Amino acid sequence: MNQFHEKPTIAVSHARSFNDNERFLERHVPLAGEVAKYGANLIALNGAKDRDGGKSFSSYYSFDSAGSGLTRHDESVQVDSALDLTGGIARYTPAISALNPIGVREIVRSKQSQYDTLKDLGDHVPFTAIVPATSEAVVDALDSIESKRIIIKPDLDPDKVKPMIVGTKSEILHSLDQYLSHMNPEKDLLVVQEYVEEVRSDFDPAFRFINEQEREIANSAKDLNRELRVHVMDGKPILTTARVGLDPSSRLPRDEWVHVDQDTVPEHVLDLASAAARTIMREANEDDAFLAVDLTPDGTKIVEVNGRNIGTMSVEEGRPASRYAHDVTTTEIAAKLVSMANKNRKEEDQ
Repeated sequence: MNQFHEKPTIAVSHARSFNDNERFLERHVPLAGEVAKYGANLIALNGAKDRDGGKSFSSYYSFDSAGSGLTRHDESVQVDSALDLTGGIARYTPAISALNPIGVREIVRSKQSQYDTLKDLGDHVPFTAIVPATSEAVVDALDSIESKRIIIKPDLDPDKVKPMIVGTKSEILHSLDQYLSHMNPEKDLLVVQEYVEEVRSDFDPAFRFINEQEREIANSAKDLNRELRVHVMDGKPILTTARVGLDPSSRLPRDEWVHVDQDTVPEHVLDLASAAARTIMREANEDDAFLAVDLTPDGTKIVEVNGRNIGTMSVEEGRPASRYAHDVTTTEIAAKLVSMANKNRKEEDQ
């Protein structure tokens, strides 16, 4: 009998090799410890690759007790819930409770479905058009947008590897043919969106970084874009962080998470993030959702909602403020996954 049969079994599912993956261990060994406090076990799965049907998998990885690595086991295991970082559990194993479930994932994976779901939030959502990757379609979309600057990017690009362009209408028209040369007009869809100028604004005056080190990191990148990220579990904000050093066309080494005093996060920031998450959950008809809502630094507009690969935050060496974010996300995710696992088992027994 498998060693995990008697206790609820929770999986971290990620479609990749885990060998020598220090970052994966740094984030999830502590999660295994938190899950164990509830009398449950945490394992790792290579996505949904080894599924046998139902809740069963033919192989899995266990976390070494010293936290130094993962051990592969080629034996059957039953999984009750999963932190589904790459989507295979939600998509292919409906018997297992996945965070995030497929209905939520389908909404947030596309800018078009995000906009269609959130547009009733009015001015908090930038106007967005989704069009084929053709010159005619892009020009028509540009004519429908009134903002001074516009951003164009692929609709589906979860790893953010495809190019994007930002500029005035005339600047975009000047570079459009070259940009479209990277696209397949028969397959690719483009987001043509009002550029959210507020990403260059200051953080709300009430907002404070948790210590002087974090404030200095934020100030060192003032010439680039900034965002707030609110981690929202089941519609309830659990953590707010800031992100600085963003460039709209590329991810730069100066792109940093910075940690903030949670007591100074304005209520309107939390309210908007909660409204976005609850709207998505309602549209998806799902009770479970762990979302990261990215807002402008003044907390007035939604930049994007993320529901893929949202997990615990890492502890960063030399950044003591990162410990709080790591502890909060680890504790909240563990409690949620155990609750889902217990509910899954109870429903199975009925």
